[in-house]
Amino acid sequence: MGASSSFEKVGECLYRNPSSGTYYALVKVRGKQIKNSLETKNLPEARRKLKDFKADLERIDTSLGKITLSQLSDKYEKTIQHLSASTITNKTRILKLVLTEWPGGSDRHLTKIKPSEVGLFLARYPGIASYNQALETLRAMYSVATLDGMIPRSPIEGIKRKMSG
Repeated sequence: MGASSSFEKVGECLYRNPSSGTYYALVKVRGKQIKNSLETKNLPEARRKLKDFKADLERIDTSLGKITLSQLSDKYEKTIQHLSASTITNKTRILKLVLTEWPGGSDRHLTKIKPSEVGLFLARYPGIASYNQALETLRAMYSVATLDGMIPRSPIEGIKRKMSG
C-alpha cells in the first residue's frame, strides 16, 4: 500500500481498493506497519472495524508474529505437565484431536479462528462430560494465548458448558 497507487486513501489509516471496493487498515504499532483487510465495502462499517482493529492491536504483542493453532497447542501442552497423569492423558487426547480434526486445519492463525469453528470442533463430542472437558481444555489453551498477548480475545468467549437435563 503506501507507495502503491492501486489503493485510495479514505482517511487516517483507512484505504480502499478501487477494483474490489474493499476497505483496508494500514496501521503502525510499536514501529511495525500492519495491513489488514476490514472485510467490508461499507464505509461506516469500515470505520468501526478500523477502530476495533486498532484497539485489538494495542492488546496484542505484534512481536509474536502469526502464531498458529498448532503452536499454541504445543505451548499449552507444556503448561499442564504438573497435573495428574489422568488429566494430562485426557487433555493430550483433546489436543491431538485439535491438531488432526480442527475445521480448516491446525495451521490456521489464531487471529483467524472464529467461534463457529470452535462450535464445529465441539460438535464431535455428543456426551455432556466429554463436551465440557473439551471446552475447558480449549478455554484454558486460549487463555494462555490471550494472557500472553497472542490474540486480543478468545473465540471461546460466549460458548457455554452443556448442562444435564
